[in-house]
Amino acid sequence: MRKFKPSNKTNKYLLALPILLIYGLFLGGGLIGVAIESSGYIPALGLTEVGMAHYMNILSAPNFWSDLTYSLYIAFFAATISTLLGVYMAYRLLLSKHKKIEILVKKIMQMGMILPYLYMVFLVLILFSRTGLISRVMYNLGFIETLEQFPQLFYTPSGAGIILIFVMKGVPFVTLFVLNIMGRIGKYYYQVAKIHGASDFYILKKIYLPLSSTAIIWSSSIVFIYYLGAFEVPYLLNSNKNVNLSSRLYSLYIDTNISTIPDAMAYNMLLVIIGIIAVVVYSQVLKRIVKGGGH
Repeated sequence: MRKFKPSNKTNKYLLALPILLIYGLFLGGGLIGVAIESSGYIPALGLTEVGMAHYMNILSAPNFWSDLTYSLYIAFFAATISTLLGVYMAYRLLLSKHKKIEILVKKIMQMGMILPYLYMVFLVLILFSRTGLISRVMYNLGFIETLEQFPQLFYTPSGAGIILIFVMKGVPFVTLFVLNIMGRIGKYYYQVAKIHGASDFYILKKIYLPLSSTAIIWSSSIVFIYYLGAFEVPYLLNSNKNVNLSSRLYSLYIDTNISTIPDAMAYNMLLVIIGIIAVVVYSQVLKRIVKGGGH
């Protein structure tokens, strides 16, 4: 009888099976629990009426759609800027002829990746607030006459400060992620294209972007979905006018009124659904842009 020999592809799936089962158990079980509670069924709290009323309450709330728009706006611009700068930095580091500078930049980016977001908020406020270091330096050098002339980046409807912090954390991640793939591609294609008179931008667009497309799409999609669901930075720096979905959800979580728990669970499920749809659309659009560069 002929013995079954699993292919390499099958072996990969078998090796990944234990971790997939663990994640599936915890994440899947958690989502099922949230879905049940979002329907209003929480016997421990005396809530047994099942229905979609809590979803309808959220969807009909006057601030839900503005919160959703603001959340997508923050996530899109922060992820897009992080991707553009990250890919550019990866490309420049690949072509760098100064090894010591390249190593130093990588170390700085690695430190930027591991620095907690709350620390980054504190650092950015010290540097970029109207009473921060940069505004005081500009005032002392005569570039501005008063500190109020320095741009207000925080607690504004534009969310500029939130985007700035997300970009400062996202650029190192995208850079190192993409650089790993570009490093495997090497400089051979660059050298050949240069011999034929191609510019650096043309080489990046036609050669390195398509060949690194998977890494770019994955890294950009990861930061996009994270920014869409992140709450700590927006919660600290939101304006009174604009609030993102995660901050609104956190406010429901910490509400002492237990009757809001089903609303919080419904909000959670909506955020998961919106996140999946948004990241699929975002990644598909990015895929067309990045892979289209090679044609």
